[in-house]
Amino acid sequence: MSAYNKAVVYPYNREFEPVVRHFDQLEIAVDTIAIVSPEGLGFVGTKIEVPIKHRTQECTVTDSLEEEWQDSDVLIVCDYTRNEILDELVRKAIETALQQEKSVHCFCSIHEELIEKWSRQEGERSKRFHDWCADARKKEKNMPDVTQDLIEPAVPVIQIMGISENTDKFEVQLALRSLFQEQGYCVSQIGTRPYCEAFGFHSFPSFVADVGLTESEKVYAINQYVRKLIDEEHADLLIVGVPFPIQKYNRTYTNGFGILPFVLSQAFTPDFTLLCTLYDLEESSLFKEMSDYCHRCFGFPADCIHMSATTVDATTSLENGELVYNFYDQNKVEEVIGYWSTRDTAAIPVLNLKKVQDQKKAFDLILKKLTNETEEMPEIEIRFEE
Repeated sequence: MSAYNKAVVYPYNREFEPVVRHFDQLEIAVDTIAIVSPEGLGFVGTKIEVPIKHRTQECTVTDSLEEEWQDSDVLIVCDYTRNEILDELVRKAIETALQQEKSVHCFCSIHEELIEKWSRQEGERSKRFHDWCADARKKEKNMPDVTQDLIEPAVPVIQIMGISENTDKFEVQLALRSLFQEQGYCVSQIGTRPYCEAFGFHSFPSFVADVGLTESEKVYAINQYVRKLIDEEHADLLIVGVPFPIQKYNRTYTNGFGILPFVLSQAFTPDFTLLCTLYDLEESSLFKEMSDYCHRCFGFPADCIHMSATTVDATTSLENGELVYNFYDQNKVEEVIGYWSTRDTAAIPVLNLKKVQDQKKAFDLILKKLTNETEEMPEIEIRFEE
C-alpha cells in the first residue's frame, strides 16, 4: 500500500463519487485529502465526508487546484466522462504534478500514448506515475483453457446487476465487500470498473469482450475463471458486479442488449441477486416485474432492489442523440422508499444502499438466504458498531 501525507483528488465528478465514499478501501493511504473539481461540473462547494485511515474527514469541493496541491505529495486523477476540455485539463495537471515531483495515481483512460509516455519516463518520475487501469491489464490472468465442463462455484455467489447505467452498481459492490470483510469473511470479487485492483480485487477479464471467442466459449471460460479464482484465494464467497445493463432502453439506446449479463447468467448461478434500478415514483409492482424479468431471462429472480437517485431524461436524450440522466437528491429516494415501506408488503425489499442502515439490512437479507441454502458459509458472530 502506498502512503502519503496529502492527496488532491481531481477532477472530481459523479463517476468518482463511490471511490471517494469508500476511500479507506483503496490501496492508497493518506493523512488528509483535498477534493477539486472544475467549476462547470457543478460540484464546487459540495461537502463530502471521506473515510481516511481511522477517521472521517469532511471536505468541501473547491476549484483551486494550484492552491490545494502546494502542500500535497500525490495527485489522484479521477475517472471521468471524456471530452476535449477535461482531457486537456487533466493532461496539464498530470504533467505539472510530475514536474513538481509529486506522485500520480491515475484512474482515468486518458490518451494511451500519454499514459505510455508518463509510464516510460526515466528515473524516479516513471516510478511516481501509477496507472491503475494498466495494472488491471498486467495483473489479468491468462484466459483459461476452454473445456466444456460447467461446474457451479464451490462457494456462494452474490451478484449485483443494473437495470441501466448510473444506478450505483460500483457503490453497492464496495459496500458489500466492506461489510463481509468486516465480519471476517474472505471475499473473492470481480467488479465493473477497470481499476478494481486499486481496491484489492479484480476487474473483469478482457476475454469476455474477445471477438475471437464464441458466446458459448465465453460461458465456459468465465465459469473456469471464477472457479480458479475462488480456489486460489481460498474464498468464503464470491461477489460479482455485472457489467452493462440487463436490457436495452429502447431500439435506439440498446445498452448492449443485455448480452453480457445473459452470458454470465449461463456461466454460474448466483445465490443472491441485487438489482440496481432507476429512481421511480410508480407503484412498487414495477419492482416485482423487474424481478420476474430477471427470472425469465436469466433463470433467477432479484432478491433485493437498490433504488438509485437516477432518472433518464427522455426529452433531452432525444434531442442530444444520447442517453442523458438526471440525478435527484438522496432525500427524495428516502421519501419514496419510506412511503412504500409503510404501504406495501411486497416480497422484494427496496432499499437505498447509499445509507448505512440499508446496507446492514441488505447484509442481513443476504446472510439469511445464504445460511438457509448453503453450508459453505463459515459461522461468524455478526456484530455491527453503532
